[in-house]
Amino acid sequence: MRVLLMQPSSLLARAIRRGLDEEGITVQLAGDLSQAISLAKIKHYDVIVLDVPVQIEVATLQHWRRSGIAGPVLFLSVPASRVDRFDELGVGPAAVIVKPFHFDDFLAHLHRLAELHDADDARDYGEDLDTVSTVHDLQGV
Repeated sequence: MRVLLMQPSSLLARAIRRGLDEEGITVQLAGDLSQAISLAKIKHYDVIVLDVPVQIEVATLQHWRRSGIAGPVLFLSVPASRVDRFDELGVGPAAVIVKPFHFDDFLAHLHRLAELHDADDARDYGEDLDTVSTVHDLQGV
């Protein structure tokens, strides 16, 4: 699996990358949205993980879709985020995992989004997997 991770915190980015590397998942890091969208336009990623302020999640996803980036997006977000906003807008496969989160939950979201995208069945995401996780376990990653 190939993952694009846009994480402004280098400490968190390294922790996530280390955990994904241990799982055999290829990770490309981007420090900001501009770099992430440039990479997503030229390479295929099975899942794109974005850590952006909750206020711009929907606008970010809409912009990405208009730019031709159709792959599944997993937002790392705060508790105020609501995944149903994406369903209501019809902006394609997207999910939210609430920070802080357990790394195993993060992995489950990545794998499920990639599977659903491969099966072209992303609308069923919420039925098969909780879209919110709240246990923090990145120190051990």
